[in-house]
Amino acid sequence: MIKTPNEKQRLLLTCREAAYACGVDPKTWRMWDGLGIVPQPVRLHKSVFWRRLELIQWVEEDCPRRKDWVWRPNKKYAEIYNIFPK
Repeated sequence: MIKTPNEKQRLLLTCREAAYACGVDPKTWRMWDGLGIVPQPVRLHKSVFWRRLELIQWVEEDCPRRKDWVWRPNKKYAEIYNIFPK
């Protein structure tokens, strides 16, 4: 049987999930995406997602604009937020 990860284990967030996680309406999030304010989404076929760990780090670094943002994946975020439970 395949287990579905709970919300805190999912690595990719939809527009709605990313928006609510950051405290804004999905329409605002889509506008910010179009203006290059939020991090670059991951596109899988026709679906658009944002990396959970990237958003956490982006917020902790005061939400810089996309052109100024460089995501540096860091194992500590996975450990702190228990993304990969043992």
